[in-house]
Amino acid sequence: MIDRKEYFKRQIIMRDFGMLSQEKLLASRVVVVGAGGLGHPALVALALAGVGHLTIVDHDRVDVSNLHRQFLFSPKDSGSFKADVAKSRLEVMAPFLTVESMPVMVVPENIIDLIKKADMVLDCSDNFKAKFLIHDACLHLKKKLVQTSIYQYEGQILYFDAQKDSPCLRCLYPEKLSDGCVGNCAEVGVLGATAMAFGSLQAMVAVEALLDRPNIKTGEILTFDLKSMESMKHSFAKKETCAHCTHQKSWEEILLEYQTNYEIDLPNALKAKEQFVWIDIRSSSEIQRDDYLFLNDTPALPLFKVPGLCEALEKHKKYLFFCARGIRSQRLVDELHRKGVANAYSLKGGLSAVRGL
Repeated sequence: MIDRKEYFKRQIIMRDFGMLSQEKLLASRVVVVGAGGLGHPALVALALAGVGHLTIVDHDRVDVSNLHRQFLFSPKDSGSFKADVAKSRLEVMAPFLTVESMPVMVVPENIIDLIKKADMVLDCSDNFKAKFLIHDACLHLKKKLVQTSIYQYEGQILYFDAQKDSPCLRCLYPEKLSDGCVGNCAEVGVLGATAMAFGSLQAMVAVEALLDRPNIKTGEILTFDLKSMESMKHSFAKKETCAHCTHQKSWEEILLEYQTNYEIDLPNALKAKEQFVWIDIRSSSEIQRDDYLFLNDTPALPLFKVPGLCEALEKHKKYLFFCARGIRSQRLVDELHRKGVANAYSLKGGLSAVRGL
């Protein structure tokens, strides 16, 4: 059995840390949403710092393309749930902590249950829909939140504390951002060192906030360019007209913002598979030989073979778009509906849902 005092000796002896801080961390519960490039260093740093209860939320499965930056995984883990593999690795590193795996997608229907027991939430997700949903739920439940986003060599970190009279993400962005305005890692690429650096910074912000001495103020954005090694803090103010942090909106009203009627889950899509034209919107380099086995005799048409998409869609047919995880397809379908295309649908969860069968 490991002696905890000996394990944490090097941080306990720090002048501004001590045993009281260590005990506070050991009593803390943190939910980390996303076990990818950001989640990896954040999870390891939090576990080894002694956060007593960690919950890992991620519905995705390990892919070989993850390995250059997601160091808890190895090639033999391909196809396994990231949350489950990360849990098993962390339990070996810090056997005296409680680590919980939740291999589910964060959606409006489960977000409250996932975070309601947490003292803090770390948002390590990679799409705006998830980020706004996590933020809105933390605001509703008055949970502390550290939110991080990266883009190639750059990134930003925000800290929110809904228990304080502080600005929220909706003060900064009254309307939810679209995932189309910035590419994700699958589309624009990412350097492993960038994800590791920002995940570690995110964990540091979380630790300091758990000890009630936050190093980023609410209403501040810390930005860092790792290529030029330049950092900057920007401030934004609380808006008295914000319907979210002034609590003018109920949770039921907030949920309505996330509901669409053109996202179809896998069981229902397979029941009616022959009613759809299935269109794969991934790039040709992402498509593998056996990706479409679940469709049997129903072919999927790669998007790069569909010239002039809007003009090619026929009104009397129904189209089901899909990608790796359902994020890009949902974004495309949102845009098609805005242009008046009513017969376009997105496969919820994308191929990650298929591989879970």
